[in-house]
Amino acid sequence: MHFRTDQNFFPLQPLAVMEQERRATLFFLQNKGELCYKNYHPSSGWSTSQKLSEEVNIYTAACGTDNILYLVEADRRGNLKLKKRTGSGWEENFFYREKKERQLGQMQLIGDYRGTMHLIYLLSSEKEEQWWLMHHCLHENRWREPKVIDFGGERNTNHGHAIVDKDNILHIIYSLKERRRIPLCHRTFTLAEDRWSKAVVLAGWQNNFLPFLGEDADANLHLTWCAGYRKGYIINYSRKIINGRGPARKWMPALEISPLVPEKTFPFLEFDKSVLKINWISQNTIRQRISYDRGTHWEKMPRALQNRKVRLFPVISRTDRSRLPRLQWAAFDPDLTVEHSVENRIRHYKNRIDPDKRPSGSLN
Repeated sequence: MHFRTDQNFFPLQPLAVMEQERRATLFFLQNKGELCYKNYHPSSGWSTSQKLSEEVNIYTAACGTDNILYLVEADRRGNLKLKKRTGSGWEENFFYREKKERQLGQMQLIGDYRGTMHLIYLLSSEKEEQWWLMHHCLHENRWREPKVIDFGGERNTNHGHAIVDKDNILHIIYSLKERRRIPLCHRTFTLAEDRWSKAVVLAGWQNNFLPFLGEDADANLHLTWCAGYRKGYIINYSRKIINGRGPARKWMPALEISPLVPEKTFPFLEFDKSVLKINWISQNTIRQRISYDRGTHWEKMPRALQNRKVRLFPVISRTDRSRLPRLQWAAFDPDLTVEHSVENRIRHYKNRIDPDKRPSGSLN
């Protein structure tokens, strides 16, 4: 299948996983929940599409530190399956079943430095008027008992984002719907303690959506999200300094990055050595705010990078020398095919990890 980025992305749900030696795998959904994939090799280009599964409702994928490609998929009956690519084939194992009346959403797979894979997803039920933020852990090829990170009443349209830091600690930021506000919460998990920390409430004074969490080369945490106000939305930013003087290990007060925008928008971070970029899309234009000292000082005004219709496209890439998988988001030109956009992204990250070359651009 060959599709363009101006097509409807919701039913396709494309996801590209960058692998070693500039290879990649592109997943996407076809009609009736058929999950397909295409392989990319720099010498031969893209392979033909191959069908991997049927009746898939939601899926996620990541490349572990063992260079094995992991994929978790779920059908509408709540059955969760793990698939691992071994050579040219795939191993499949069923590992959990959720109740039929509970809906799975916002699924993310993260690998840590020791080869453990963490699966996080939102579970909700209209019948029970409840939601649960779930965590499954694949350690030494065995699934541990699932954990509930948090839960609440009513139906929460929560969006969470998780990363693993350089100390192998799993962090998650998620929104928590309360009576008249939607604050952000931060929790951590370590395999040794095998439990989640208590929630630290961030930005609790307004409605907060779509958090994106990142870590820089000095292990400091950076967070951007969309905050809702009566007349519109604003992109906010905060960071947590792990090392150095000052208010160490505490989240700094939120900083407004964007002017008021009319629609809810998804911001995403981009790191390039000491340069930190926050990107978002407003009124079909990619906008960007840059800090040249990792969040201490910012350019006075956002830049407008493109004045055209664009799409957000999820990409999982290795962005540091340890080859730890990271979740990234990119915005692509609608005149390009998704396959061509992935190729551009591969070249982009190849240049980023080469100390003698500069990135070809912040967005492709």
